[in-house]
Amino acid sequence: MNRTYLKFALLLTALILPALSIAQPAPAPMPMPMPAPAPMPKFALPPLLPEVPATVGDVKIDGKKINTAVAKEYKNMLASISQQFARIPAQSHGAAKKYFQGQIDKMPYSYLKGEVFLKLQSQYIKRNKITCTDKEYADFVATIKTRLPQGMTLETALKEQGMSLADFRDFVAWETYAKVQLSPEKAKAFIKANPTYFDG
Repeated sequence: MNRTYLKFALLLTALILPALSIAQPAPAPMPMPMPAPAPMPKFALPPLLPEVPATVGDVKIDGKKINTAVAKEYKNMLASISQQFARIPAQSHGAAKKYFQGQIDKMPYSYLKGEVFLKLQSQYIKRNKITCTDKEYADFVATIKTRLPQGMTLETALKEQGMSLADFRDFVAWETYAKVQLSPEKAKAFIKANPTYFDG
């Protein structure tokens, strides 16, 4: 009797255990850990300009002022580069680093070119007595204010750019003058009067 019961119990176990293993849900797969983003490479500081990197007429360009502006822009640029690197495939990091370092190295000279142009522009304005009316100035200021970040005043924006209100007035005079001089009618007349400039 006991032997028969033991055989029955073994048979029952052999039938039930596989069924139980099928009925139970499979364990959920463990999520694969995301690879940590590659650290952003180190970038060299932009080259420093000398104290007087250029002279326009008798006006000396302030190299220290440009270096200060570039140092501030460099920090902002690194923050932007960091965000972009997170989206760049690892195999492209070498090329990306070379590109970004090239942009960093150009920064002082881009600022210098801007300063030289502004000095040339200012001297041209004064030499040719180019001005703008009070209405033209007021209209230009009103347009600029609509483009400023919320809470920023025109004075603050000019200070960040290293411009005085007098410089800005010259800028408005230039923009007004250029708008007239570069009108389609003026351009056509210039091309007609100077065909050898446009001989292909």
